[in-house]
Amino acid sequence: MIYNDEKYKKWNEYFTIQGLKDVYLQDSYVLKIDKGPDHISFFMDFVLMETHSKYINYHPGEQYCYRRGVIEFAVVEKVNKFYNSFMVFSDLSEEADMGNIDVFLWKGKRYILQGDWGELDVECERVMVYLYDS
Repeated sequence: MIYNDEKYKKWNEYFTIQGLKDVYLQDSYVLKIDKGPDHISFFMDFVLMETHSKYINYHPGEQYCYRRGVIEFAVVEKVNKFYNSFMVFSDLSEEADMGNIDVFLWKGKRYILQGDWGELDVECERVMVYLYDS
């Protein structure tokens, strides 16, 4: 993991990005990754923290408040690294996912992500976060 690497000590954490402030990515799930010519989108099952404006008390049997949505890296200028492991996991409800985003750091226009799903090092114009209506 890159957290131990000195060159990333002054990088920003994901929760400083608009739309991810009150999201807990380490327990959120990557459902699908779409890589297009000018974007990379992570379709997610987000864990919303109690401070999130869309938070509701979770349903019986669920540990968190989950909400589907997307993290989109838009107007991609350069992909330094993209590795998709294509690993798929199943939870107790038999729903498939690709694991969590364990690392999400950024500096300027550069974003670095790592998890069971793989790795991404991308430079883009902006990151947008969308939550689906439930």
